[in-house]
Amino acid sequence: MNGSTQSRGRRIAWLVVAFPLVAGLAAGCGGEEAGAAAEIRPVRYAQAFVAGSERTRTFPGVARAASEQDLAFRVAGTVTAVEVDVGSVVRRGQVLALLDSGDLELRRQQAEAGLAQARAQARNAEASYERVVALFEGGNASMSDLDAARASYESANASQVSASTALRLAEQQVSYTRLLAPVAGSVSRVMVDVNEAVGAGRTVVVLIDTVGSPEVRVTVPETFIGGVSAGRPAEVVFGALAEASFAASVTEVGTTAAGAGGSR
Repeated sequence: MNGSTQSRGRRIAWLVVAFPLVAGLAAGCGGEEAGAAAEIRPVRYAQAFVAGSERTRTFPGVARAASEQDLAFRVAGTVTAVEVDVGSVVRRGQVLALLDSGDLELRRQQAEAGLAQARAQARNAEASYERVVALFEGGNASMSDLDAARASYESANASQVSASTALRLAEQQVSYTRLLAPVAGSVSRVMVDVNEAVGAGRTVVVLIDTVGSPEVRVTVPETFIGGVSAGRPAEVVFGALAEASFAASVTEVGTTAAGAGGSR
């Protein structure tokens, strides 16, 4: 049944298109002048698609790295060295740039001396406390003497902890003068020069993560954006790579302002 129905549909379509030509032939057989040209009437047509079938549409896009990181120093200072250039491939933990650490190194040394002093005071307070305990147990010291010795010992221990924390903070400040690559990647921009003073948080190097999958941002007209959803398969073709194509999938669908390129 299906085969006969499809065959009838094709015959009808053919007849409709060829109808003016058949009429002309019939008129010619009826005795009209052989030289009379058959009138060909224009026919309006449109290409039909089967409902639910897939259609391929092509849209231009811009490729970019999945992760682009703006790297900056956590402390202010003067740049003493830039160890990379644009295009440099770096590994995780590699030094990218350095700041002058002279002042911060002095603060670290001061904190280190403060910790040594706090430790010495803590040892003296501990020894004094132990002597007062022995005297108190022998009946040669009062309770107030014991309480005072205990308070001095606890205070000295607290000072030692505080000095140790100050030293760790000073050491961190010194380490912040070395800008390290948080991931393996490629340098896309270098924003400073040697001997330039930079503030904390100012971008120094822009690093592209070359390990993760790249992304392509595509501008899609709003008449088609409704048919695009996350997870839908796609194909990316790069003209600069001899039309090489790569399998992809939609990861994000969003919109932009009307003057900023429409939907994406």
